[in-house]
Amino acid sequence: MINSYNDESSDIMPDNISFNSVLDALAQIGSHNGAERAAALLKRMIVLSERYNDKTLFPDYVCFTSLINAWGKSGVADSGNQALRILRQMEHWYDNGYESAKPNLVTFNSVLNA
Repeated sequence: MINSYNDESSDIMPDNISFNSVLDALAQIGSHNGAERAAALLKRMIVLSERYNDKTLFPDYVCFTSLINAWGKSGVADSGNQALRILRQMEHWYDNGYESAKPNLVTFNSVLNA
């Protein structure tokens, strides 16, 4: 979808809902690879948001929480540290004006479960 938009073969740009659907599916894999792929996708969202100067493409708390869940289900020994790092990123983005990145109760529970 992103490639089609970039090469102008489509005028449909993915949004947070479509990105989060993929992030959630990657979390359900329950593997290190799934968590790594989810992390790469979330980074791509940030890059696209900056490239197109479009805050609606920036990951919201649902996207970040899906990434935290991906790490929690990954079975990786330091998944708790990864989850805490993501929570700190969310707080940083929220403090810098990205209100959609504000962690909520589900986010904090996901960090505890990781």
